Amino acid sequence: MTSPGGITIDNLANLLQVSKNTILSDLTEVEKNLSEFHISLNRKTNYGLSAAGEEENIRNSFTCLYYEGIRKKFIIRDQIMDLLNISRFNIQNIICSMERRMDTSYSDISKEELEISIGYTLNRAENGRHIYYSEDVRTKYANKREYSTLLNMLDSAGCSSLLNESDRCYIVRMFMGAKIINAIESKENSPEDEEAKIISKQIIQDAEEYLGIDFSDDYELINGLALHLKVAFHRLRNDLLIENPLTDQIKYRIPFIYEISSKILGKYEKMLDLSFPDSETAYIAMYLGAGFEKKTQNGFMPRVLVVCGSGFATSGILSTRLGIMLPELKITGPVTIDLIPEKLSRNTIDFIISTVDLKVDGYEVIKVNPLLDVSDIEEIKSLIFKNTYKKQCDYLIKRYDIHRDSKVFIKNLLSEDNAKFNVEADNWRNAVKIAAAPLVKKQYISREYVQSIIKAVERLGHYTIIKSILKAEAERALESF
Repeated sequence: MTSPGGITIDNLANLLQVSKNTILSDLTEVEKNLSEFHISLNRKTNYGLSAAGEEENIRNSFTCLYYEGIRKKFIIRDQIMDLLNISRFNIQNIICSMERRMDTSYSDISKEELEISIGYTLNRAENGRHIYYSEDVRTKYANKREYSTLLNMLDSAGCSSLLNESDRCYIVRMFMGAKIINAIESKENSPEDEEAKIISKQIIQDAEEYLGIDFSDDYELINGLALHLKVAFHRLRNDLLIENPLTDQIKYRIPFIYEISSKILGKYEKMLDLSFPDSETAYIAMYLGAGFEKKTQNGFMPRVLVVCGSGFATSGILSTRLGIMLPELKITGPVTIDLIPEKLSRNTIDFIISTVDLKVDGYEVIKVNPLLDVSDIEEIKSLIFKNTYKKQCDYLIKRYDIHRDSKVFIKNLLSEDNAKFNVEADNWRNAVKIAAAPLVKKQYISREYVQSIIKAVERLGHYTIIKSILKAEAERALESF
C-alpha cells in the first residue's frame, strides 16, 4: 500500500524474509481484510500486487491496519515512520502549529494518528495517487477556518504543491476528526458545535433520569461530552475509524452504564442519521461512568469499625494514619473488643479493621499493624474497591430495573455450548477453569486470561453481584481500567 507501483511476490518475500509459499498462503486472508474496506487486490503478471479501490478507502484502511498492527505487536511505529519518510516534512510541526492557530489541543493518540495519516497522504500523492471530491465537498471544506490555516502550514513545510485541493480537504477532515483534549471557547459557534451541545445536554438529561443523579453542576462532564460528540459525529459521518481500546473492558466492568448509554444513543440514531458502534457507546459510558462515580463517591464509600485495645496512644496513631492514607474511609471507633456488639447494632458497618486477631460473624476482618504496613494499606484498598463496586452495582441494578422494558434472563446471555452444567469442582480455582473451558476451546479467551482471573480473585477476594455467582475478572483488565 506504500509501493509506487505493484510489488511482486518475490520482492515481498524478500522484504518480509519469508518464503513465497507463506506469502501465497496469506494472500487470501489479506484479500478478506481489504474487502472490509471495499478494496480489492490486483494481481498482474510481471507487475505484481497492488491495492485497488477508492483512494479515500485505501487511506482510511491504512490507518486502521496500522493501529491493528501496533495493537497486536506485528509492526513497530518507527518502522512505519521510516517507510513513509515522514521526517522530511516535519509533520509534527504542522500539527503543533495547527494547535496554536486553532486555539486547541489534540490528544497524544490523535497526534499520532494525524502524523501517520498526513504522512501516508503525502506518500500517496508523491506516487500520483490523489483523492477527487465533488465540487460541493471541496467548497464545504475550503470554507472552513482549518483549511486556510492548514494551507499556510503545508506551504511552510514545502509540501503543499504535492497535494491537490481534495487531498488538502481530506487532511482538514482528519484534523476535524481528531480527538481534542481542550479548546478555547469561540464566540462564533458552528452548526456542528451547536448540534453537539444540544445532543450532549439531551444525553445528560436522559442519564440523569436513568441514574437518578443531578449532573447540572458537572461542567467538566457537560463540556467534555459536547467536545467529544462534535468529533465523534464528524468521524461517523465521514467513515473515519472510532478506535476505543477499552471497549471490551467497559462492557465488562460497567455493564449497566454501558447498557444505559446504548439505550440513550439509540434514541438519537434516527434523528442524527447515524449508527453508533460499540466503541463510541463505550466512550459515552466512560463519560457517564466518570460522572456517576464522582457524584456517588462519598455515598458508596465503606464505613469501617476500627478495633484497638492497646491504649490511647496506639489507637490514636492508627486512626490518624488511616485518616491520612485512606481519607475516603468512614471510620467508627477506635473501640475495644467488648464494645464491638454495641457499635455493630447501632451503625451500618461494611468491614472491620483490627490490631488483634478477631472473628466476627457476618463481617470481614483485616488485622493490621497499628503503624500500617504497606501490605495493610493494600489489603484495605482491596476491600474498599470490593465494597464500593458492589454498592455501585446494587444501586445501578435497582435503577436499571426501574427503566428496563423487559426481563433479561441468564439463559438469554449464555448459550448452552458456552457453559458447563452439572459439573462439580473440588475448589473455586478449578471451578473457574471448568467454567472457562468452552470459551478457551473456541479461542474466545486464552488460558493465560483464565490464570489472570484466578490471580485477580486471589488479590481482591471473592465478590458477587448475584448471590452465589462469582463475577470473575482478569487482573490485567482491573489494572488497565
